[in-house]
Amino acid sequence: MSEMISNMTPSTTTTLLKPSEEALIVFLQTEWQDVHHSRIQEWSALGVVTGTHFAMVQLPSMLEKLKLEGGDWSAVVMIGCAVSFIMAVLGMLITCRHRNLMEVKLSRIFEAERQLGLVKSDTNPMGILNAEDKMLSASKARGLSLPRPLSTSGMIFSFYLVLVLFDVMCLLFAMKGGKS
Repeated sequence: MSEMISNMTPSTTTTLLKPSEEALIVFLQTEWQDVHHSRIQEWSALGVVTGTHFAMVQLPSMLEKLKLEGGDWSAVVMIGCAVSFIMAVLGMLITCRHRNLMEVKLSRIFEAERQLGLVKSDTNPMGILNAEDKMLSASKARGLSLPRPLSTSGMIFSFYLVLVLFDVMCLLFAMKGGKS
């Protein structure tokens, strides 16, 4: 790489500029806003999926009140369970994707804090943040990260897991024709 740089002519070289303190502060604010916005999206998605599940639970009693011909509603309940199941799985995937996004954002935030001189090091003993505070990466697969169990994302993921298990039980019950 150094050979490449030394072989460049002055017209093809670029000057690397260090971001200003103001630019880093604006960058930090924007990154934190993105982190908070993604968390709001996670909770909103969980609310929508949970609402879908509440509606699905009410579906059999609503259909019974209609007293329409052909009183076997197991197919309708199975479709409702399948839709709820799909929504819960999509919610889990959103949570994992946002966990990955958070890892990326927090890594960038840490680097900006380091450039601002906030991170303690051998060369900067006056920093207020420890280098060990940097977020460690979790297991990743295709832009998805499983949340840590004792985190907000982990709790949201657990709620989705409960909803998925509920959907599987409902599907099995509906497939039996609603008979225990």
